[in-house]
Amino acid sequence: GAQRVVVNVTSFKTDAGQNYVLDFCNMQQMNCTTSYKREIRRDVTADAAPPLKHVYYFVNDTGKRQPYDAQLQHAIHTARLSNRNVHEFYFPGRPEKYRLDFASMTQTNLQTGEKRCFMCNDRT
Repeated sequence: GAQRVVVNVTSFKTDAGQNYVLDFCNMQQMNCTTSYKREIRRDVTADAAPPLKHVYYFVNDTGKRQPYDAQLQHAIHTARLSNRNVHEFYFPGRPEKYRLDFASMTQTNLQTGEKRCFMCNDRT
């Protein structure tokens, strides 16, 4: 059968959920509200990386823990292991620069000044 899945995806710009139909046969996603379609691709490089012992989460606008993107997990952990408490990042898909402060465990959007808590869970 066709590989079609309906998922709720959180927008990087608004942190609001949107429903999409993911069509893996035609490699497209369609926004269920607007019917806008765009191409998708499979990227196995992030999945091929060995799992990290530590998983980093931020607290989203609904107060729930949400894991950072797989691409950021390793970068955040590498930054944490350095001798500095403060690191600045550009997150994939977002134009803004963010500051992660490991002493206060806060993430700050440097454009808006908005702060969020973030945390790490050890998987060992």
